[in-house]
Amino acid sequence: MKTLQTLRLAAASVLALSVANVYAATATDNVDVTATVVASCTIAVTPLAFGNYDPIVVNAGSGADVDSTSTITTTCTKDDGIVTSISDGDNFSTTRRMANGGSFLNYGLYRTDYSTVWTDLVGAGTGAAVNTTLLGRIPKGQAATGLSVGDYTDTLVVTVTF
Repeated sequence: MKTLQTLRLAAASVLALSVANVYAATATDNVDVTATVVASCTIAVTPLAFGNYDPIVVNAGSGADVDSTSTITTTCTKDDGIVTSISDGDNFSTTRRMANGGSFLNYGLYRTDYSTVWTDLVGAGTGAAVNTTLLGRIPKGQAATGLSVGDYTDTLVVTVTF
């Protein structure tokens, strides 16, 4: 019995050595893994709604300007250079204007305070949503004789270039 066990053990050892010899050599190669992150942006803008303008009393020459804000939200690929710009609007004539038929109500766009007129905003994407406040102002003292009662509108195009 011991001889049979010894023979089996010897046979298993020979088999193991012969299998090991079959797999003794190897070859390798590398797999290159690549991807390209592309420049991308989204933009969303809330309305710039001024509300009421009273050219006779509240917003007359000695009255008050009408101010409002809008939020421009851009989400752009990190470190991608971006420029946010705003068009002059549909009724521009030396200044931005809202229209009601043939009547026009002047307004302006500003950044950070009402003394810095809006110009293109240059920056870089962060990969996260970035909110920029757009300030709008209807100046007081616009001639009541030139303004008809009704709703005044304009359409601006906000563009993010990346």
